[in-house]
Amino acid sequence: MKRLLYLISVVVFAAGLASCNKDDDPTPPPVVVGRWDLNHVRTSGFTSANLNNLTLDLYYLQFYSSRLDVYSDNTFVRNDRQEFAVGDFSGTWTYTNDKLTLKYDDGSADEVYTYTKNKNIEELSSELVNFSLDSTNAGKAQLIYRK
Repeated sequence: MKRLLYLISVVVFAAGLASCNKDDDPTPPPVVVGRWDLNHVRTSGFTSANLNNLTLDLYYLQFYSSRLDVYSDNTFVRNDRQEFAVGDFSGTWTYTNDKLTLKYDDGSADEVYTYTKNKNIEELSSELVNFSLDSTNAGKAQLIYRK
């Protein structure tokens, strides 16, 4: 009877080990999944050198804020607020080689962001976009989102 118990124990143990498979572990979501808030903007390309290489807070400058929710099912929602208007924009995303590409459901142009992490600060940096501070000051800006 003792041998039968040992035999059953060995079979149960072996079956337990065989059922543990590394492929069964869920794949962790990409680092871009989560909530991102527009933190600041970097300027360049202005005719006035004093306006280049600045870090600006758009909320205080133009009463603009943006939040980007990136979901693990490869969808996203961006919520923009400017003065009294609020809008949601949704779509799907892909992430390859530290590049997050947002494809909007409404057919708007795709946006590409570069993911970086430095000293536990995670950022998504947009490509350069046209930006104007007022009617006489136009240049380029790069939007920086942080988790």
